[in-house]
Amino acid sequence: MRFFTIPIKLLRPLSYAGYLFLIVAAHVPVETNHLSRFITLGFVGTVAFADLVITQRAEVTAFLIAKRHYVSITVLSLTVLFGSLAIWTSVKSGGPTPNIMVLFQFMLEGALVGVIIRVLVLTRFEQLLKGANIEIPRILLLIALTVSIWLFPLVPSHRSYAGFYIYGLGVGFFVHYLLRRKEHKRAEASRLGQYIVELLGSAENISVQEDQIIRLYANQNWRALDKLFSNNQRQRTTLLAIVKASMLRIKGQYGEARAIVERELDRKEHDEKQEQYLHLHRALNLADLKQWERMYASLENALKCGRDLLTLVTMGLRLAEEVPLNPADVSAEHEAKRQRALSCIWEALQINDVARPELVSSIIGRALPMTWTFLMDAYAYVLLKAGHVGFSKALLATCIYEDPYFSSPYLHLAEWSVADVLRQQDLYTRKSANTSTKQLEAMQANIERSQRVGRLCLKIAIRLEKNKGSLTRSRALTLMSEYESLLHEA
Repeated sequence: MRFFTIPIKLLRPLSYAGYLFLIVAAHVPVETNHLSRFITLGFVGTVAFADLVITQRAEVTAFLIAKRHYVSITVLSLTVLFGSLAIWTSVKSGGPTPNIMVLFQFMLEGALVGVIIRVLVLTRFEQLLKGANIEIPRILLLIALTVSIWLFPLVPSHRSYAGFYIYGLGVGFFVHYLLRRKEHKRAEASRLGQYIVELLGSAENISVQEDQIIRLYANQNWRALDKLFSNNQRQRTTLLAIVKASMLRIKGQYGEARAIVERELDRKEHDEKQEQYLHLHRALNLADLKQWERMYASLENALKCGRDLLTLVTMGLRLAEEVPLNPADVSAEHEAKRQRALSCIWEALQINDVARPELVSSIIGRALPMTWTFLMDAYAYVLLKAGHVGFSKALLATCIYEDPYFSSPYLHLAEWSVADVLRQQDLYTRKSANTSTKQLEAMQANIERSQRVGRLCLKIAIRLEKNKGSLTRSRALTLMSEYESLLHEA
């Protein structure tokens, strides 16, 4: 039970009060130590400008979320630069020699503040992605900045420790990034790679050469893998063809990957036990190349060979993508595709609960990448197209929290936002005549919230895909163009 809540309308004045306290907190120590007042103006102005840009400019926010490793490295570099400048200034002015114990104390204080600031920044980003109110994270961040100023050693007797306090800020910020990084996308590659290596132990009839190549693939050692493939062009097996095609797919070379799979399918000596995966791999690359009819034919061929988890999920996703976001545009043909997509996803979930994945499936899956977040994202997307909007949004938000470097959930959350805007606008039109002004304002606020989330998620998905010609990036660009007026930025 909540005994005390702050009304939403009071949160923004509290943010203004937070800025007032920040100005005072910055001004008092500057004035006391007879430093330039431009320090206060520059610090508070920088914080306010960053706050305004992050809140209002989706492109900037998308860059900071998608390229958080750049942000963390930049923060660490700047703190090392300014910390070294502070130490050099103290030494040049003849300041007292630092005490080792006090030095470590200020470094630890700075590190703690750095961790807290990054946690609050991430909370702010999460609220923006959810479309939730951002005033509370803003207030908490302003409080943290205020505390960081009061902990800063500005008095003459402690000024020699200022550089080490700044070092601590950068180290704390960066260490928190490294710890969170292990929980997210970057560590996913090593986890999935280790899983592929574990499956090697139970695989039958794997040659020494295949074992070596698969281990290199699991560790993403592309240079050594390219060298091995170039030195062993004559020793062809279906498994090696799949590994090479998967490597090319990860690099974004979809045409070359498809060509390798098609040559292997045409080779009379190919392993018929792995024919299903050859058809699946061909379908994945054909989707990125926008050859839809051939893609569906390949998926159907793969399903004829076996009801594999990865094949079922892929078929469900492709079918769901054809269902319009606007319910008014859904035809009988779309309804049939929606029902089949649901059937595929349900069957895939049942298989996932009872069956151990095949080695070849995991190798191909890494090129997606195929993890539990991929499965949950696919399930959420099919639920969205089936009309279960509330549950689908919760699943997509969980995917993004657990794996913020996976672009697909951002694309699907953007589609959820577009569908929500369409629903809200239709509701607004139908009820505007018989609804109070307060309720209409609430509906308009919901529309604007989904517009912000949609813009932001599309730009993040595009950023994460970089310059690859992937299906995810192509769909994101298409949605951005198609719904530009719907997601317009005020």
